[in-house]
Amino acid sequence: MSNLVYFLADFDFCADPNTQVLLGIVHKVFLAVMIVVPLILLFIGVFDLARAATEKDESNVKKAQQALIKKAIAGALVFLVPFIIGVLMSVLSQEDYKDCFDIVVWGKAQRSDNPSLDFNQ
Repeated sequence: MSNLVYFLADFDFCADPNTQVLLGIVHKVFLAVMIVVPLILLFIGVFDLARAATEKDESNVKKAQQALIKKAIAGALVFLVPFIIGVLMSVLSQEDYKDCFDIVVWGKAQRSDNPSLDFNQ
């Protein structure tokens, strides 16, 4: 049992090519969410604002403007999540996550000699 614990302690989870392929798939999903969600929020907000502008009631336009601002802020936060997490982790000096974080967020595999691990294609 003790040998298994030492093996797992020495095993670098993120350096394993199979894990890197899985994290590459997670990277593509993460990238799609990071781009699509803010765009959807902005399109819905603009649509609501245009619909409210066609009405005669000025209070509906103000409500739609406030909703659009909130959706724009939410979209910006969704887009900036990887930057926020990276800054927080660097402030907390957590380097253990760095390899997996680079693969999931930035698509940077550790082994660049293997073209199947280049996730930015």
